Amino acid sequence: MWNARDAGRWRASRLAALIAISSDAHHGTDLRWLTLGVDQARRGWLQAGDVLNALPLRQLRKRLASTMGTRGPAT
Repeated sequence: MWNARDAGRWRASRLAALIAISSDAHHGTDLRWLTLGVDQARRGWLQAGDVLNALPLRQLRKRLASTMGTRGPAT
């Protein structure tokens, strides 16, 4: 079922917002909750290229540099 939050995720991706999926893990076993975030991203029709922490490192750095001015992220 499509709802307003799904529409918000889709709209954010169309506006080139930086979207990251988090498990809010406090222990290694909590990483299993990451699948819930992936499911929510899929409900909003997000693709891997729309998700910040799904990008290859080179693309991630380029994307972050574009939002942080000319200096870019620390290496």
